[in-house]
Amino acid sequence: LMEPMLADFRTVVESLSFHQPRIPMVSGGEVTDPEYWVEHVRRPVMFADAVSTMAGQGVDLFIEAGPDGVLSALLPDCLGDAAPPAVPMLRRDRPEPLTAVAAFAEAAVRVDDIDWSAFFPVQVRTRLPTYAFQGRRYWPERGLPGAPQRPASEPDAAPATEYASDDLREVVRRAAAAVLGYPAAEVGDTTALTELGLTSLTAVELRQRLRAATGVPVPAAALFDRASVQTLTDELRGGPRTDHPAGRAVVEAFRQECLAGRVGEGMKLLADVAAGRARTATAVAGELVPLAKGPARPMLVCLPSFVAPASPMQFGRLAASMRDVRSVSALPLPGYLPGEELAADVPALVTAMADRVPHGGEVLLVGYSSGGWLAHAVGAELIARGLPCAGVVLLDTVPPAAPELTALQDVLFRDMAGRAEVVELVDDIKLTAMGHYMRLFEGWRPGPSPVPTLLLCAERVLAGPAERTPWPAPHVAVTAKGDHRSLIEEHAAAAAQTIERWLTS
Repeated sequence: LMEPMLADFRTVVESLSFHQPRIPMVSGGEVTDPEYWVEHVRRPVMFADAVSTMAGQGVDLFIEAGPDGVLSALLPDCLGDAAPPAVPMLRRDRPEPLTAVAAFAEAAVRVDDIDWSAFFPVQVRTRLPTYAFQGRRYWPERGLPGAPQRPASEPDAAPATEYASDDLREVVRRAAAAVLGYPAAEVGDTTALTELGLTSLTAVELRQRLRAATGVPVPAAALFDRASVQTLTDELRGGPRTDHPAGRAVVEAFRQECLAGRVGEGMKLLADVAAGRARTATAVAGELVPLAKGPARPMLVCLPSFVAPASPMQFGRLAASMRDVRSVSALPLPGYLPGEELAADVPALVTAMADRVPHGGEVLLVGYSSGGWLAHAVGAELIARGLPCAGVVLLDTVPPAAPELTALQDVLFRDMAGRAEVVELVDDIKLTAMGHYMRLFEGWRPGPSPVPTLLLCAERVLAGPAERTPWPAPHVAVTAKGDHRSLIEEHAAAAAQTIERWLTS
């Protein structure tokens, strides 16, 4: 897509004056040559090579100068657990001045040469009073408050097992508050961190802070599975984990099938293994996970796609776009966590989800991808029970038999299998639940529904035919920004605006 503009871009760049940079740069070319910047538009970004080079040169702090913290979140993937801290200067969902000041403060506690003169003009500096101080130190020696005292010769991080329970909980609370931008007193022990705005990016920051404070790596899945201060404290008290409680054998087998291009065989494997799991006609869905609060009605109840980890965090950015306007919650699917039974069939799953939908007022059901199948069925079930349902929103949902679904799964699962940070989020329980529900819906078709339905179709098709298989039930279709993934990620705010316009029209 960039190719057609390169000639005109070259003309503009050749009219500029370039000078040798005063600050050392890690670059693959001569930055004073206009042709370098033309190639820069078109060639791949060697980000992992660049940060590895800098880490090898002793860089121990990264500052991200950009509109968000996306690159900061990539550092652990490139450099592993030894990645130096990264400080994003701006965040897309936070006020710019406050975020910039917080970034300067974050840098100032790590390095000694921050020049504050431009921020604090000399004439407004306040001198300390000249009364006699007591000889007692109040400055913390290291780590977060609550850390046990350790000799200076030992590592900064104190093992989580050395904290008293209340102290460790306070470490987690303060870390979560710092990442999410809340006073620590407002972060309750059992409050879902997704309700406070936890996203995939802030989850990376929180994992880094907790590891720095306790020395214990927190599994990514612990932050995606209904995380709270209490659940993370319990996770840290368990110490480092070398295994996974739900097992990983199926994960590895499925990953290898996907990497070899045999996604269909991998899905069959998951469904076959799931046949050995406990199933019930009286399945119980998880508790509703609040993501945002607002006064407008109806409230949104979001149903995740069946694709593991099937986390409520799928809707984090959509909810953030509606915060303070409309309440948004997500309803976890049964069978994705240890000890949960799978729904035996489609009616059992629909019943389990409908039972958890709040019945105190009208709701709008939102289903993403395969979650849209469930949203359609649950909406009809609520009306059949005589309960109010304002409508159903399908986020890039295609019918189960659509040919583009197979092509999309091939692309998505092959990509996910090659990304360690995604594989870490799943386990055998989650994957077999996914395989079970995907097989259940193979023969399902959406029937007529009395519920008004909005279908948001991503404008860019990731795979398969450009001509989409139409949704067979009555609906209003709107083209949405992005593709199947970005529609609920970087373009989530646009999706939220479309939903709002539909609701008020």
